Amino acid sequence: MNCSFSCFDTSVCCSSSYESLCDIDRETSDIVLSEVGLLFCQRTKNFSVCNVHLENILVKNWSKNKSVRCAIPTLLSHHKKTAPRAERNITKDAMLKIHSSTGIVLAIGTPICSNCRKHLSSGKPDEHLEVSVPSEEIPVEPLLEIDFDKNLALNIDGEKREYKRYSSDSCKKLWNDHQKETVTDGESQTESESMCFETGDSQYSEASVCMMDKLQRLNSFLATSDVSPVKEKLIPLLSSTDKTKQGCVSKALQCMSAICETICPGEGDSLKDLLFKSVFSAHKPEKPSTLDETALILKETYNTQKHGY
Repeated sequence: MNCSFSCFDTSVCCSSSYESLCDIDRETSDIVLSEVGLLFCQRTKNFSVCNVHLENILVKNWSKNKSVRCAIPTLLSHHKKTAPRAERNITKDAMLKIHSSTGIVLAIGTPICSNCRKHLSSGKPDEHLEVSVPSEEIPVEPLLEIDFDKNLALNIDGEKREYKRYSSDSCKKLWNDHQKETVTDGESQTESESMCFETGDSQYSEASVCMMDKLQRLNSFLATSDVSPVKEKLIPLLSSTDKTKQGCVSKALQCMSAICETICPGEGDSLKDLLFKSVFSAHKPEKPSTLDETALILKETYNTQKHGY
């Protein structure tokens, strides 16, 4: 059995464990297929996906859903160059409406603004798209009847968003993390949203997009190392509580362990020990400083994880 998604994502290597989309719950299959521009049909339902590509695609979808800006492609968007604030996320039924009028499959969960939603949800052919009709019919396999649960998600008409479980524990954790970030109409926006808009459009653009891209790439790497994804940090570290600092240090150690194991396969712990010895020996100021306190927290967390208590 080969992974059908290796040609869509060459940034990671396939694992030896595969699953058929028929064996994964339908909601997950729809999300995975929509991320690569496909629909669930007679042909695609027989696709197989390895665990690495499955988690990588889900991390990508999870990261995209956290965005507070409209992510509709320029070809379909109905706003100016600067992406406005997203009103909600595209769901399965909304994606199908857009596909029926434009022929384009958008990823389920793509953030969409009110203006784009108004134009794309009409179900009518988009006037500003040039659609070329082939001179002869191209045989296509019929789509299966698409199941839609009215309580599935926050759809284009404003219904509540709910998610089913994933087929593996790691995927389930990813989706649970994403579910905590989801909001419904009438509720307050997430901390991420408010922080982004306080900075203004000019500061948000390049720096924020670059940082989100780095975080997505890091999470893609961590997914291959069986490490839970890193969440976006909104509050400065020095202003955070001790518990938050401890959590950041713990996550940094997990990332460092994955990197050390990648650099020196089978000797990751040895490399990490050498690294910490080098750091502690390099910083020995005569007077106590903030660096000392940070180093002590780092050392305490490292020793706790190393000895398991």
